[in-house]
Amino acid sequence: MKKILKIMALANITLFASDLSAACVQRDMAGTWHTYIHYVATPSTKPLNYLFRCAFTVTNTGAVTTASKCDISDNVSMTYIPITINGGLLSVKNTCEVSGQITIAGGTAAFWIDEAWLNKQKNTLSGEGLDSGGWLTLNAIKQ
Repeated sequence: MKKILKIMALANITLFASDLSAACVQRDMAGTWHTYIHYVATPSTKPLNYLFRCAFTVTNTGAVTTASKCDISDNVSMTYIPITINGGLLSVKNTCEVSGQITIAGGTAAFWIDEAWLNKQKNTLSGEGLDSGGWLTLNAIKQ
């Protein structure tokens, strides 16, 4: 009986430890991410709000492909227009923190993701970032 209890205790410790060590790796970002970005440009007069809805395709190495698509709408017209995604690179730490950049508009601008986090299932990403003229928040779901 004691032997059975020891085996059960060791099995529980092993299962618990494996759950704690379930870290993220770079390839966890691979796939297509449906992303919503709220961007606030901060000119000298008043902030301008923009909404981006995107489908980013990310490779196993973290590269954002040029096959990615994005539309933008401002807070005035509420009409979406397509913008060009020129690439980018997203890095994943073993803590599941994601950072990097996505290049847009013919390579003349980039969103810098300062801090975003993958959830435990590695299918949702949420975080914040900036560019030279404002800041952003993002939420993404892996397809």
